[in-house]
Amino acid sequence: MGKVLGRHDLHTHTLYSDGQNTISDNIRAAVSNGLDTVAITDHCFDSDDAEWLPSLVAEIKDIKAPINILAGVEGTILDTRGTLSVDEAIAGKLDIVLVDLGKLTQGVYTNAPCDPGKLCRNIADAYIYACGNPLVNIIAHPFNVGRLQANICIDDFPDNLLMQVADAFVAGGKAFEIMNMMSWWFPSMPVKELTRSYLRVVRIFAERGVIFALGSDAHSACGVGNLGWANQIVEKVNLHNQLIERITYK
Repeated sequence: MGKVLGRHDLHTHTLYSDGQNTISDNIRAAVSNGLDTVAITDHCFDSDDAEWLPSLVAEIKDIKAPINILAGVEGTILDTRGTLSVDEAIAGKLDIVLVDLGKLTQGVYTNAPCDPGKLCRNIADAYIYACGNPLVNIIAHPFNVGRLQANICIDDFPDNLLMQVADAFVAGGKAFEIMNMMSWWFPSMPVKELTRSYLRVVRIFAERGVIFALGSDAHSACGVGNLGWANQIVEKVNLHNQLIERITYK
């Protein structure tokens, strides 16, 4: 089963994790901004600490709205072998699963190698293995390396390594999220420079046949559907025909 997504925001947070508003607030904002689909994707850092999840799913099912509402989580890739904070029992209750690299990722954000080349390889491996996991739909804000303690940047990833990761996305049927607030992950980098660097990555992934999803990563209702920077990337790389069209779920 699945739903046609249309104009979408597939990455939003609510009071169920670190968002500031309710699910209803996010949905109303999505409707106000003309979206066809919104996903509620609160953080799931530990499969054993997700007692809130049934309430989130039930609340979404009870809401009547003129758009598609997807129940989901944003999980974490825990290591360079692609181990996830989301298990099959959790994923089976949901419409959509996003995963990212974050503070819990061993070998990247924790116990990371000092050598930039080895760190880039670790990041690539984490994505490659995660792309082979059937529980995952979308890789959230890929290459969010601007807040790592190690001094690396997007330009440190060579083309051949990016191609390997892109091919894993294609083989696994995973979508690459263009996250509107990517600049948050790069606090010391001018937005213009970040855009230039990210366009290089997106072009390589697009040329390899990867599909893309759009997300605000909104942590308040006023951010839902805020996709200005993401849409600039879509326009500059002409991704209109490579945007995700449907989410398939059980």
